[in-house]
Amino acid sequence: MSKVLITKPIVVQLYGYPGSGKTNFASELAAATNLIHLYNEKISQEFFGRPYSDNKESTDKLIMMLAEEFIGAGLGIILDVDSSKIKNRKMVREFATKNKAGNLVVWFQLDPETAFARKSQIDRRKSENKYETSLSYSDFNDKTKTMQNPVNEECVVVSGKHTFRTQKAAILRRLYDLGITSQAQTQANLIKPGLVNLVPQTHLGGVRNISIR
Repeated sequence: MSKVLITKPIVVQLYGYPGSGKTNFASELAAATNLIHLYNEKISQEFFGRPYSDNKESTDKLIMMLAEEFIGAGLGIILDVDSSKIKNRKMVREFATKNKAGNLVVWFQLDPETAFARKSQIDRRKSENKYETSLSYSDFNDKTKTMQNPVNEECVVVSGKHTFRTQKAAILRRLYDLGITSQAQTQANLIKPGLVNLVPQTHLGGVRNISIR
């Protein structure tokens, strides 16, 4: 199947627990569309030779410079960066507005036990995990308990347990609603029968401590 063309600039932000599938989704969505995937860990390691945690300021600056260039060229981007806080997402939303681009938050909902299991057992022999970093229980818990769920934001919710095909269908429907994709391409990529999108619920994507035994 040919790539789905995104016809107007848009910034897609990703929100969800570490291990909820954000980066794998972003990589596959970029391969299935003409969206550009800007991943902070990959950019930090490739351009600066250091993990993102050791080089946040320089990496973030480079990512926003690249984002501005791509949007200026009429392309859409997937920002695979820290979107865990309301202020982070607001800053990106303001950036998108300033550059006359749309903005969409994709919220990956997954139970914390499954997310932690994924993040703590990364198989670095797989090419898709080349830039991934594992987390200890304490680091995972520290990150998740400070996360702030989207409120009154342009958002589409997907399950971290669903296949990419199902996730993609939900995103393309929302992009079509926003006037970003054509009707023909959207319909060609929808799952039949019609996909019913998940409803955001605090207990599914909310922040809480977990106990791993």
